Amino acid sequence: MVSDFNDALFAAAAIGERDRVLDIGSGSGRTTRLAARLAPRGSVVGVDISRPLIERARASAGHARIVYELGDAQTHPFAPAATTWRSAGAG
Repeated sequence: MVSDFNDALFAAAAIGERDRVLDIGSGSGRTTRLAARLAPRGSVVGVDISRPLIERARASAGHARIVYELGDAQTHPFAPAATTWRSAGAG
């Protein structure tokens, strides 16, 4: 079920190879890592309010282009031009 959601999400997002992606509510980072595959020359940031999930995501990031930040997306100061694509995915 999550796979179907991610397939539809990424098809609609049309992430480019140089895009800067922000995954809000990244959880354990699954969607963040999938987005990173679509932007091999870009960068990806996952943000979540849960310290245990961010720690799990960091442990499985596997690439320097993926950064995970602990934070509340409602109050985190993201600059509007800092990303080319934003997600509130599942996973």
